[in-house]
Amino acid sequence: MADFLWQYRFLYRDLNNLLARNRTLETHFKQIITHKVNFAKQLCEALVADQEMVATPAEIKVIATNMGGSQRTGCRTSSS
Repeated sequence: MADFLWQYRFLYRDLNNLLARNRTLETHFKQIITHKVNFAKQLCEALVADQEMVATPAEIKVIATNMGGSQRTGCRTSSS
């Protein structure tokens, strides 16, 4: 996955402009971000449940949001 992201890193360089010019892409990208945030939240909750990580629900929300990347792009998820 990291190789794929590195290969297409140019997309992230000017992502806000790219999304602003293409409504369909923006909509799909927001769905991807929402999925990433939800997955990261579930991952953190599983780590807490397994006592591999200590975090409050509020901390998990912040971690999941940062892992999802929605703050970098200015996209808002449905839970924001």
